[in-house]
Amino acid sequence: MKEKIQQLRQQKKSYREIAETLGCSKSLISYHCNLATREKSYARTKISRAKNTLTQKVDKFKRRKAWTSKTRDFQRRNSTGKLNSKATLQFNAEDLIQQITKNPKCYLTGRAIDITDPSSFSLDHKIPVTRGGDNSLENLGVACAAANISKSNLTIDEFIQLCKDVVITAGYQLR
Repeated sequence: MKEKIQQLRQQKKSYREIAETLGCSKSLISYHCNLATREKSYARTKISRAKNTLTQKVDKFKRRKAWTSKTRDFQRRNSTGKLNSKATLQFNAEDLIQQITKNPKCYLTGRAIDITDPSSFSLDHKIPVTRGGDNSLENLGVACAAANISKSNLTIDEFIQLCKDVVITAGYQLR
């Protein structure tokens, strides 16, 4: 699209003419034709994201650059556990935000999660991709950081059994 816009602009077409020809908005044309517009747009986005910690969390989720080596891009992990950079995303940030804010509790422990504190929770594959799970929103679980680290690559049943073993070994009885 960018190339087509720039090509038509070099032919001295107006923003209105380009918009009619390509069926796009004038703001998109302005964005691709005007460096100042691009810089302003970037600055507005940066300010907006700095104010909203949930948006920051979603951005980190999408990029995964700042997280530990064990944390990988949720939607791009394949069945061997490797990242597939060409995988198509199945849901967008808005879907993810709705999923997180529906019930801000850890799906493993039931602990309340402060969604304004990105370090307090993680996004987890309920069924690990390496165990046959997929990268869908339905397989996404919001977990407190400690539970997600403990669960690692276990299925939920395996994680529960591990917890039971820990409790029994510590001398407690299960009801």
